[in-house]
Amino acid sequence: MMKRIFALVVVLLALSAGPAFPHATLVSSSPEANSTVGEMPSSISLEFNEQLLVIGEKSGNQLSLISPSGDVVALESVKTNEEFLTGIVVGGDFSEGTYVVDYRAVSADGHVIENKYEFTLELGVLQPTVTSNMDREESNLNRWLGVVSGLFLLMAIITTWWRFKDSKGR
Repeated sequence: MMKRIFALVVVLLALSAGPAFPHATLVSSSPEANSTVGEMPSSISLEFNEQLLVIGEKSGNQLSLISPSGDVVALESVKTNEEFLTGIVVGGDFSEGTYVVDYRAVSADGHVIENKYEFTLELGVLQPTVTSNMDREESNLNRWLGVVSGLFLLMAIITTWWRFKDSKGR
């Protein structure tokens, strides 16, 4: 009987692993991923779902902006403030086209997140338009799957303990 209970607990633990407790993920950005803007934003701002790691004055968090021609656009005052990573865009003569925001963030648990996204500069566009927002929905789904998996695991452990306790008392 104990072997079956142990096997059940091991299987439940294995099933609850995976995306149950994800590391930091990007939840919003300005400009937004896959958006079209009418003027170059004055800053780039990324928000993550948890605090980013900063040790003293040092930060492993990085942010860069790449122009349509592949040149690096200068960013100054790149800073980490809790779950935000921001940088001020320097310059004034920006060409139309697709820009790439490239980032490296270190979550509070030390996990490194490296990724990039694009936005398009189209001079004269009045409102930003977004063509995709799937990352935020996927992050929320992973979070809920983790909560549900954790609750099932907790229920299985409590049930197993209760049955074991009852079998000892008989």
